[in-house]
Amino acid sequence: MYEVLVSYLLLGIAVQLIWKSVDFMCVILMRDIMLGNGLVSEIDYNNYESYWVGMVTVPLSLLILASAGHGIDYFHMLHDGLVHVQSKVQLSWKEVTRNPRK
Repeated sequence: MYEVLVSYLLLGIAVQLIWKSVDFMCVILMRDIMLGNGLVSEIDYNNYESYWVGMVTVPLSLLILASAGHGIDYFHMLHDGLVHVQSKVQLSWKEVTRNPRK
């Protein structure tokens, strides 16, 4: 029970300190890029701001998830659990003639 409480606390701190600051930086970056270059009008940007910011934050969060999963080898365990891995054996004719069975 103690581990769950500590992990919940650490996750809450990480979301408040790290992810919200990254999200805020993405909002500022997208506003500067989209409005600064004249790609969209300010009215359109305000109407669809969550979509513009989501174009950056969703791939970023998936990249973080993939890097964390790579560090603990989670995707390899998931792949082995869902996909039956079979060995593929190839035998060449030279190996057969070189090592005939007795």
